[in-house]
Formats: sequence, C-alpha cells, structure tokens
Amino acid sequence: MTEPQILGSKKFYEEPKNGMSPTAKIFAFGAIGVGAVALAGIVWIAYQQGIRLGADDDAPVIRAAEEPIKRQPEDPGGLDVPHQDKLVFGRFAPGQIAQPVERLLPPPEEPAERPEVMVAAPDPVTTPDQAPASSTETPAGSKPAIEVGEIKTTESEQVLLPSPPEPVVTAPPPPAPSDVASKLIAPPTAPKPAKKLAVVPAPAANGGWRVQLAAVSSQDRARSEWNRIKTSNNDLLGTLSLKVQSVNLDRGAFHRIQAGPLGDRSAAVRLCGELKTRGQDCLVVAP
Repeated sequence: MTEPQILGSKKFYEEPKNGMSPTAKIFAFGAIGVGAVALAGIVWIAYQQGIRLGADDDAPVIRAAEEPIKRQPEDPGGLDVPHQDKLVFGRFAPGQIAQPVERLLPPPEEPAERPEVMVAAPDPVTTPDQAPASSTETPAGSKPAIEVGEIKTTESEQVLLPSPPEPVVTAPPPPAPSDVASKLIAPPTAPKPAKKLAVVPAPAANGGWRVQLAAVSSQDRARSEWNRIKTSNNDLLGTLSLKVQSVNLDRGAFHRIQAGPLGDRSAAVRLCGELKTRGQDCLVVAP
C-alpha cells in the first residue's frame, strides 16, 4: 500500500518517476534507428532497380504494315452489266477528248453591212497645151465610170440583184482644128455626181428553203424517223417531201432529216415556230 502524501510535505512536490529503465530506453532508440536505416535501404534499392529497368528497355518502333491495307476481292459480287467488252464503247472511254456536239439551232443573226458606193472621178479639165494630145489619143479599152464596191450580205437576210450592164463609152472622133479652138474657149462643165445604186432584196427562189428536224446515224433510221414525225404533224408536214443530207464528222456519219421545199425564209421560220410549240426540234436551212 502506497504511502499517502501529505499536503505541504517534500514528497508531494517531487515529480513522479518514469517506469522505463535506462537500458530499455537504449534498446528502444536502437530499434528505431535500425528501422529507419532499413527503410532507407529499401527505398534506395527500389530506386536503383527502377533506373536499371528503364535503361534496359528500348523505345517501341512503329513500322508500317507490309501487307496492303485494301485488297480487291476475288468475287466482288454486285450487278453484272453485259456488253462491256464491245468496241463501240471505246469512243466514250475516259481520258479522250469530248467530241463537239452538232448544233441544230441557227447562230444569232448579225446586221448586214451597208454597201460601199464608189463615186467616179470627175472629168479632167482640158487646157490649150493639152488639147491636141487629149483629142487625138483614144484609150484602147474604155472602163465603166462607176465602180460598185463589194456588198456583203448575210445568207438569210437579203440578196442583191445583179447590176445591169453599163453602157460602153466610145471615144468621139478627133475634131477638126477649128472645132478644137472653139471648144477651148467654152468653160469646163462641172462633173455630174455619180448615181448611187439602190440595193433591192431579191425574192428567194421557190423550193430552196427547208427545215431540219433531226440527225440520225443511218438512212433507214432517217426514213423511219421522218415517217413518225410526219404522222405526228401531218397537218404541217403533209405536203412536204423528205431530203436526207449525209455529213461525215469525227465521231461518225450523220444523216440529217430535212423537209421541204418552202417558198421563202419567212415560211420556213413560221413552220419551225409551230413545230417547236409541239415539242419538235427544228431549224431553218437556207438553199
């Protein structure tokens, strides 16, 4: 039984003693030191091992696949399209230059140029010194005094009438000396202005104008297509006859279906307009 401590005594103020002996304290501190050293050694060994493993392993190399990614199947399947080996399809093979398409519609009309009229030069004025020489010389062949320049017209707008033959100017006989003196006294007459020739459009010849309805690759198809178009438009084409015009182009021969004859261009244009309202292609063909 412990001795009771009395308030105010020496034992009351003394600090309580620890129950661990000095030897036990030495062992405790020694164990703590050994554990710390062991832990540091384990950490050091793990660190060195990780460095060696990282140095030994090489970086991965990514290489492309040696085999093709896509392969054509032996049996592709799908739709089997016949007649792919025909030579006629060679004309439309890829890589070739596209052939020009035949133009059925006429080009836009352009205004005709005005005719050029050339005025004849005035008659030369004779003088006393030149009178005998001019009166005795006669040109070998007389030329017309008025020259009409070339007149350009479009094919479908107007046609020039052929100009009437001009009268041949003959040289007068040499006058007597007395007549020459009297003529030299008279004043020279002013030259007359040349007359301009009027351009009159000539009517087109009957039976020259036609209309083109289509272009096919053979004569037989041209006749059958003409029969079909004529049957569908018998009220317009019943009195016209068929004319097949063959042309050779780069992509082959074509046969143009033309109907006619028509009286003039206006009749052909009017017929084409009525056919186009019914859905039939048409163009005017000049004679």
